[in-house]
Amino acid sequence: MKERRIAYNSFVFVLLIFLYSVTTLFSLVMNQGLLITITSILFIGPAIVWNFNKINTKTLIVIFISVMVMGILLIQRNVFSSNAEAITDVMLKFGTIGIMSLFVGTFSINHENIRKWFDIMSIVCFALTFVYLVLIRGDFRLSMRFGYAMLPSTIWFLYEFIDRKKIWWLLLFIVSLLSLVIYGSRGTLLSIGLLLALLSAKRKWWWMLIMVLIIVVFLNFFIDSLEFFLNWLAELSGSKKITKLITLFNGDLAESSTGRDWIYERCITLFNESPM
Repeated sequence: MKERRIAYNSFVFVLLIFLYSVTTLFSLVMNQGLLITITSILFIGPAIVWNFNKINTKTLIVIFISVMVMGILLIQRNVFSSNAEAITDVMLKFGTIGIMSLFVGTFSINHENIRKWFDIMSIVCFALTFVYLVLIRGDFRLSMRFGYAMLPSTIWFLYEFIDRKKIWWLLLFIVSLLSLVIYGSRGTLLSIGLLLALLSAKRKWWWMLIMVLIIVVFLNFFIDSLEFFLNWLAELSGSKKITKLITLFNGDLAESSTGRDWIYERCITLFNESPM
């Protein structure tokens, strides 16, 4: 019984990470937030009941954090009444997904099962996300979801290639990474860049020095070639979103931010006027 419970805990842990990816395809016919909530209740809810057999330190910490966060949100809802509707929405999401996620963090898991489910979910979500890409037919308003749905699979493919040195994990990583580049998912590319930096940081100092030198050489001598490659990729794929990546690459933050630059400027101004 204990082994079955730990095996299910491992599945739930991985499902939580891929939850956005799993529900993205079905968001075309149903609200994704509602989908995530329903899926969480159906799969994570039973796991919480199964594991919640006694009060321990971890459980008390989860209860304390949950009560504290809900209390802060309730105070904000009363103080900032003009934002009451938005804060209520946050409270509902935290009261379901947030609290359940905290409980999942206290579960006992098995690393072999975790790896098995990561392999399965990464490939399943890779396929589901490409089906989503086909169905939206170049609707770039929906392509941001594609980027963040593909991200967990892309990261796992990279990890498996580094760890197992299997060529097909590398091929999956390259295909998923190119799809992110084509659709201009700059946030997801930044996440992958940070991951690579963290992986490099685990190496010895001389390895980091080599990486820095390679990057410097690349930036100095191959910028024109990279821009040419991005333009070629945009023309080949017919993707207009990749132009955002090119304009950002050229240093035009205002144009590449899709009109959000004025929001950044306004936030800075308001912060300077009233930091508290």
